[in-house]
Amino acid sequence: MSKHYCYEIDRNISLVSFNNKIRYQPCSFYEGEFYESDEINIKDARNSSGYLEIKNLMEKDQPIPGCSTCYKEEVAGRTSRRQNSMKTYENYLNYDNTDPNDILGLDYCLGNLCNLKCVICHPNNTSGLHEEFQKIYPEIKFEKYNKHSQTRLNDKEFLNKLKLIHFHGGGEPLLSDNHTLILKQIDDLSDVRVFYNINATVKPNQEVLELWEKCKLVELYFSIDAVGKQFDYQRTNGHWEEVVDNIKWFKENMPVNHMFNINCTWSALNVYYLDEVVNWKKEMLNTNRLGDPVNLLFQQANAQTELTHIRPKAREQLIKKYEKYPELLNIVKSLPVIDKPLDIFNDYIQKLDNIRNDDYKKYHSEWAELL
Repeated sequence: MSKHYCYEIDRNISLVSFNNKIRYQPCSFYEGEFYESDEINIKDARNSSGYLEIKNLMEKDQPIPGCSTCYKEEVAGRTSRRQNSMKTYENYLNYDNTDPNDILGLDYCLGNLCNLKCVICHPNNTSGLHEEFQKIYPEIKFEKYNKHSQTRLNDKEFLNKLKLIHFHGGGEPLLSDNHTLILKQIDDLSDVRVFYNINATVKPNQEVLELWEKCKLVELYFSIDAVGKQFDYQRTNGHWEEVVDNIKWFKENMPVNHMFNINCTWSALNVYYLDEVVNWKKEMLNTNRLGDPVNLLFQQANAQTELTHIRPKAREQLIKKYEKYPELLNIVKSLPVIDKPLDIFNDYIQKLDNIRNDDYKKYHSEWAELL
């Protein structure tokens, strides 16, 4: 198979409601979009010049500009979305008898409605940050990021061909009922794998549990970037002890056809404390109740909290600190070494702390000193 082949481009589509439009991507990791429309029209999107251009580049085994996130992960020795989808399609899906033109996977953004105001986030991904970002960046009109209401996808013919559905947002998917409306349109869920990115502050209701029980597999990705007071700071409005209790509830109450994952976003906020997440996972959530392993996945933050480079002294200390954590050493060693401050991050944190009457240094003193 070619170096740039991706099942997501071939057999997946991502739909996002944004600024009163529908944006289409091969997957939710793709940067940009290949088509835009007023209402959901998957057929037109897949026949668009934008999509055909992407597919043509892939077939010629040439790099695709919007896929740079995966390329960077692979160069750094980490597993990319492209590589994960390859494993899923080749090892877990029964699609030999499907039409090669059928879309088998759907990434569906359920909007930015969220109960948290995470420091790593952006109004594009959470409704809770609009007011604060307007104060920090008064020159930007954040009204365009109001996308609470995801356009309803009512297309039984399309939905009944799916084998993979990934529900996400920047918001919290379980605050919406749109995912249940989609699952209800599928006549037979027994051959469908569903994925959710959730913040573990909301429990599913009985109706959701019953729908999940009908699926081939339900994978939950808990967003955990820190533990204790650092979690409370970084995922503002979230409470660590409550999240831990909720995860215990999920562990005890999920139907048997489930797996758990932890998605840890590393950034200038938390790179010094990632070992605490690794240790917590090993002690508290190394497996689900059936003994299936829980994967810990690392994803790099971008925008205002991106760790664009690292100072020599900070790198030296992190390498020493993580000598027994190869996955964390990999992250540290992948960063450019530049002896200058993170001006964008520092400015953002100071302004956000002033608005919230909080103090990043209070909970991250060792790392703040190195910064």
